Amino acid sequence: MKKLFLALVISAMSFGAAVAQSGMKSNESELFAPRRKSGNRTFGLGLNYAYPASGLSARFGLSEKVKGQVTFNYRNYGTGYSWSNIGAEIDYCFEEKNNLSPFLYFGVGRGSINYDDAIFGTTDNFSWFGWNLGGGLEWFPPFLGGDVGVNWKLGVGSYGSLGLTAGTATGLLYGGGIHYYFK
Repeated sequence: MKKLFLALVISAMSFGAAVAQSGMKSNESELFAPRRKSGNRTFGLGLNYAYPASGLSARFGLSEKVKGQVTFNYRNYGTGYSWSNIGAEIDYCFEEKNNLSPFLYFGVGRGSINYDDAIFGTTDNFSWFGWNLGGGLEWFPPFLGGDVGVNWKLGVGSYGSLGLTAGTATGLLYGGGIHYYFK
C-alpha cells in the first residue's frame, strides 16, 4: 500500500509539472509568471483535511475561474486498521476580494478500509466510490505574500460501499487545507 501511495504522489507531481509546461510561452512559463489573483494561481502543493483523515494535496489552475485538486489520504490506526482515499475535485472560483476567494466544488473519489486481525488471522477489505459537492472559501494571507492559500469547505456527499451490505451513506462533509502556490 505504501508503494502505491508513493507512486500516486509522484504521478500527481508529474501531472503538475506537465500542466505547468503545457502553458509555456516563448520564454515564460505560467508557473513563473508574476503573482495575480487566485483564479490564475497555477500550481500548489499542500495538506488537505477531509473528515476523517488528512493527506497530501495538489491544486492546479485549469483556467482563470476553474481549479482542479487531487488528494491522497492514508491513515494507519496502528491496531490493524488502515484507511485510504484518493479523490479529485473541480472548483469554480468567484472573483477574489480582500484576499478571499469563494468557490463551489464537486468531487469524486475512491476509498478503502483494511482490517488485519493478527490474533484470529482474519483480513477484511471494504472499498467505496463517492461524490461530494458544496462551497468553500480560500484566503491568501497578505503577510505571506499571496503564495499561501488556506481554504475551508462545507458540503454534502455520499458513498456507496462495495464490500459492506449497507448500500449508501449520505451526510454533511467538512474540511480544509493549506497550499503553497509556486511562482
